[in-house]
Amino acid sequence: MEENKSFAEYLISLREKENLNQAELAEKINVNIEKVKLWEKGHLYPELKEMYALSGFYMVSCQYLLDFKEKEMVRDKNIIRKISKALGISMFAAGALLILTILGLFIFAWIFFKMSGDTAVQYL
Repeated sequence: MEENKSFAEYLISLREKENLNQAELAEKINVNIEKVKLWEKGHLYPELKEMYALSGFYMVSCQYLLDFKEKEMVRDKNIIRKISKALGISMFAAGALLILTILGLFIFAWIFFKMSGDTAVQYL
């Protein structure tokens, strides 16, 4: 966030980055559109629960929303979504591979004992 921006200007820039109008933002964070208008005009600051809703939606800390100079805390929502999606797919693939490996071992053991005519008890 640029150092010379006011809180109101910053809220506007965050909303515009998400390609939302005021009504859409109000709906997403469950507040009245009039509050969003007042925030963006600089006539009102969000209440604590609204600040938490904004920080959760924009994926920044409440401190970042209030401290205009703390640039390093900005997170790109798209990157987080992509990483989450990739990890979800990776975990699914790893789980499927593990299940197939275990299943393969059982099939191999079954075929081995079936072909040898022996039972596993004889080898213990």
